[in-house]
Amino acid sequence: MRQAVEDRVSLGLVVRFGALKDGTLAVLAAAFADASESRATAKKVAAGADFTTLADASPARLPGLPPGPVLRAPPSAFPEPILAAVECPGAHAVEVPEAAPHPHLVVRLLRREEGRPVTFEEVASSIEADLRDRPLTNAELLLWQVGARRRYGVRILLE
Repeated sequence: MRQAVEDRVSLGLVVRFGALKDGTLAVLAAAFADASESRATAKKVAAGADFTTLADASPARLPGLPPGPVLRAPPSAFPEPILAAVECPGAHAVEVPEAAPHPHLVVRLLRREEGRPVTFEEVASSIEADLRDRPLTNAELLLWQVGARRRYGVRILLE
């Protein structure tokens, strides 16, 4: 058990350091099984409905992610349709085949944090403190794995 905790903290250092260097996107997302439901949700949001409430009520979730509609990861972790959609203000219905069985998403950019040129030594203690206050989430870990696969062409398997 102790080794698993130490491994998670070490991986947390890698994930959070990468986010500092590469920058991050915080994206509000809701997943749906069919396109008509995602388009209807995007229209409701455009008409003034609260996206968070609609996303929380969505019967589908992105596979492997815990409940909660906010995805926070480096841009390399997000599929191209999501990156293209969040360049424009508002909520957008997009199709992301890799998100099957719920490939129809509604997404909206909450915030963009630019990366910065830092060394690990400069930020290690602040990342460790951040990990104590806000442990690495399964969503962060999954999106980091997706980003590594997209960026480096490697598949990282974790126990």
